[in-house]
Amino acid sequence: MDLLQNPNLPTLHSQVFGREGEIESFAADLMASPLVSIVGPGGVGKTTVAIEVAKAVHGQFVDGVCFVDFATLQDPAMVPVAIAEALGLKTGASPVLDSVCASLRDREMLLLLDNCEHVVETAATSAYRILSAASGVRILATSREPLGVNGERVRALGGLSFPPEPIGVRAQDALMFPAIQLFVERAKRRKETFALRDQDAPAAAEICRRLDGIALAIELAGTRVDTFSVDGILEQLDDRFRALVGPKTATERHRSLVATLDWSFELLSPGEAELLNAMSVFAGAFSGEDAAAVAGTSTVDAVERLAQIAAKSLVTISFAGDRTWYRLLETTRSYCVMHLRATRRLDAMQRRHAERVHTILRTAGEEWRRTPAGDWGKRYRSVLQDLRIALVWAEARDQKLLIELTTAATILWNHFSLTEECREAILRAIGQLNHLGLEGTATEMRLQTFLSGAAVFTRGPGPEMLMAAERALDIATALDDTEFQLRSLWTLGSYKIFAGKYDEAFDHMKAFLAIAEAKDRTAVPGGEAMLATAEFYVGDLDNALRRVEAHFNPNENALEKPRLARFQFVSNSTFGVILSITQWNKGWPGRAARTIERVVQDTLRTGHKMEIASSLVMSGCLIALLRNNRDDARRYLDILDHVLDESGLEVWRPVALHYRGALMCSEEASLSEGLEMLKTSLRGLDSKGQKLRRAYFLGVLAEALAKAGHMEEAISTIETALAISGKNNERWCLPELLRIHGSVLLAQARPAEAESRFIRSMTVAGDLGMLSWQLRAANDLAEFWQTASRGHEAYAMLMPIYSRFAADDDTGDLRRAHLLLQATQ
Repeated sequence: MDLLQNPNLPTLHSQVFGREGEIESFAADLMASPLVSIVGPGGVGKTTVAIEVAKAVHGQFVDGVCFVDFATLQDPAMVPVAIAEALGLKTGASPVLDSVCASLRDREMLLLLDNCEHVVETAATSAYRILSAASGVRILATSREPLGVNGERVRALGGLSFPPEPIGVRAQDALMFPAIQLFVERAKRRKETFALRDQDAPAAAEICRRLDGIALAIELAGTRVDTFSVDGILEQLDDRFRALVGPKTATERHRSLVATLDWSFELLSPGEAELLNAMSVFAGAFSGEDAAAVAGTSTVDAVERLAQIAAKSLVTISFAGDRTWYRLLETTRSYCVMHLRATRRLDAMQRRHAERVHTILRTAGEEWRRTPAGDWGKRYRSVLQDLRIALVWAEARDQKLLIELTTAATILWNHFSLTEECREAILRAIGQLNHLGLEGTATEMRLQTFLSGAAVFTRGPGPEMLMAAERALDIATALDDTEFQLRSLWTLGSYKIFAGKYDEAFDHMKAFLAIAEAKDRTAVPGGEAMLATAEFYVGDLDNALRRVEAHFNPNENALEKPRLARFQFVSNSTFGVILSITQWNKGWPGRAARTIERVVQDTLRTGHKMEIASSLVMSGCLIALLRNNRDDARRYLDILDHVLDESGLEVWRPVALHYRGALMCSEEASLSEGLEMLKTSLRGLDSKGQKLRRAYFLGVLAEALAKAGHMEEAISTIETALAISGKNNERWCLPELLRIHGSVLLAQARPAEAESRFIRSMTVAGDLGMLSWQLRAANDLAEFWQTASRGHEAYAMLMPIYSRFAADDDTGDLRRAHLLLQATQ
């Protein structure tokens, strides 16, 4: 059999991972089009995939497959000669390409033209001439840019997939991804005993991520396991171009990652190379305007050059809405940074980058007031990565720019609930105010305001928060700045509520509303939400209910409104939270459950972690537990734990632990473990100065202690809870505390005192309009009377309370009341 029937395809020395879909798709393309080009960055595996495609379709061509490698060509004019030699033709006096076309005119075969990028024009001309002359020929080309021939099907080949979340990934799960499979296969070649362990999997996943799934780079990394551990290879990636060097037997351009990128950069014009190097200061996606600002050129020029660079597979292009975004692969970015550093231009580019980030943040601040929150968040989320890089540079090089960046970025951190990141950045900026002469200015006012807001959710209502809020209010008042007077007063009101000083919160919120109603009525809902919160905690349910019902919109989509979380929280969600717990207290548990579920789902859509956590902490978890709906409680707690892990909202961690402990205490088998959680949660709240709902939390602990038989500790705990309730005027849960006191007294064989407490609980609940608490106390009293042969009295007392609930209400208390009524008839 001659060469034309026997494919001269190179032998692959390793298994092909994760390319089955591409191979099948590209093979189908070849049957439908005379020319298919596989394009992608250097080292991604274009040749490997092309060879597998050729193998797959070989049987479709009577005259087989011919492989032509242009990699070693120095002179583009030699392209026809290389094709002729691969076909086994002798090159005589006539033009070589004419001879090639004549030879192929009556053939049915596949030509695989490999590595066309550096001879792309001649390769394109040759391909066009061959296809025009030989209808039975198909061409499969690999290149870093398309050939540009009419009818060409261009198929981009991306990197191998890798675990999207490296942290915590297990070996078994990581090995489902082709990039990891390739890494392990290469590692085993170098070290036969190598096996991916669970402790290695996160580092292996991060290696593949940082190498963009590029097959060559991953292969080179895998070969280093005989010298370094997997963790060691990851550390070496900071100097990846020196670390990732292959064997001398490999082709020159594949011996190292830097050689592969050198090969790619030789294809660029000086202007393209200069622009690409400048773009390496961006952490992720950037626009044409961003590129122009950093490169110091016009947007038109930048976009034209980026299009040319993208055609050579050194920049990727994506589209979002009406905007075009560009991105460098991580390996390319690192290579370009190396070039900037070598030419001493890195610092200048980093300054331009930081200045560009500041410009973007200022624009974001202007748009925040009028753009729907969902659209705003999508547009500016990607700025976070570049912001972090810019802040690091500015802290070392330009403290004034550091302060300007931090001030402008607070709105971004708040929108995405990055409270701890915000707090740390603000503290660094505040540390520079004095020597820059910015104390007492609007700049300090903004920084102190946002520091106080961030501190309450990371450090709790402590001195740092209070001092920052009071300092901000003083400056805002002196400058007559309405917006920041409102923000500071709102934060001070929050401080009082978190500190359990509910009555004192009224003063701040009334001052807030006076300013809002006089100067900025758009801020009124924010003040009304906080005022309703204070009213609820002091037991003024009717006023709280009136206030929230006037503002809460159950059908509102927060993402469609601008200025998401202007005062830390989304006002509509805050109204929904207060409405739901007020509904529960008023004796409408079904309505309460529906309201908070609607709020939780809306906050989940916003993705605003502070808002999600707030809805679950303040109402969702509590109502699920009060209704004795364990499934809802577990679902809400799982969401809450996940959000707290992601957001750093540590002030709510002890509250989440309390709810988890209360859930466990509801089941006998886990009572002991749950009791310890309740105690730990209270210590955590103490450490953060968090007094919100402290009386209620102590009441839950007292009931669990009594259930576990710790009577002396239970009575001491509930008495402390009642004392705190009285001191702080925390009446929203007063009937429940009285009921728990009665149940502990009853367990201590003090029936007369217990009965008095149950009756007192019912009376207070009735006076305050708290039907749900009244039912709980009535249940305890009815059960006590039943055991004392007073069933008729128990029925007469319980039935009127039970009958006031709606038919679709379903709680553990109602089910218990139903059973008691049946037993006492």
